[in-house]
Amino acid sequence: MEKNKEELKFQEQRIWKEEEEEDEQIYAALVGLEHMREYAGENEKIILLIDEQKSILDNIRLRKAEFADEFKRQLQNKNSRIEEEIAEINQRIREIFMSE
Repeated sequence: MEKNKEELKFQEQRIWKEEEEEDEQIYAALVGLEHMREYAGENEKIILLIDEQKSILDNIRLRKAEFADEFKRQLQNKNSRIEEEIAEINQRIREIFMSE
């Protein structure tokens, strides 16, 4: 049980690290698009393309946040179940030792 809990914690840390890296890449892309928009001047087509790309990145960022929230909730549920199972096992062990 403890091994499962440690594995879940390791997976969670790995996924959050990947999420942070992806968030940094999205932020860098958004900043880059904003700079490109500044240089686009009056070119409407380029401005529209840049705004479209920014919108896509914003949507990705929102979906990632929703996914992260759902993933965190699922991990918390799994951790809770593992903790409950550990508590039950510990209780059974105590009962066995008390009955001897």
